[in-house]
Amino acid sequence: MYNMSFLTNLGPVSILCSARGICHLTLPGFDGHKQTPIPDNELTGQRPAYLPDLEEELKAYFRGTRVAFDFPLDLAGAPEFCLKVWNTVKNIPYGEVRSYGWVARELGRPAAARAVGQALARNPVPVIIPCHRVIHSNGTPGGFAGRMSFVETKLILLSLEGYRFKDRDVHGPG
Repeated sequence: MYNMSFLTNLGPVSILCSARGICHLTLPGFDGHKQTPIPDNELTGQRPAYLPDLEEELKAYFRGTRVAFDFPLDLAGAPEFCLKVWNTVKNIPYGEVRSYGWVARELGRPAAARAVGQALARNPVPVIIPCHRVIHSNGTPGGFAGRMSFVETKLILLSLEGYRFKDRDVHGPG
């Protein structure tokens, strides 16, 4: 495993990688990050060759540049339903949103919108798997990373992509 941390214009980002790919990405403000990134830490193995490119793409994304992340992921151990949800969400285009119900229907499980939300709350690599692009069917953002307190992060990410909510009361029921 290899840990890397760096600063973006929104704050520190941390990435945990295995030999197979990215296992975890922590966004600015999550998991009690301090204002400075922690040093790179080689836990075992070598630093993956794609990390400099990933760092540059994430920095570009946080500056508002359209990025199509194409890096290996290591999501081993994730439940099959979560993997299906995440694979569906990866196909939501940059700057667009879909509802939890839409994702459930795409999976052939139209009554599973709540389960979709729970799977998205477990997404270990936000932004790369763009769970922030999934909102309530009533047009409100819903939660982010399993917590309503992080909804501001979701709004920032969608704003970076040029998405604007039509209703200013984006925190309504859903």
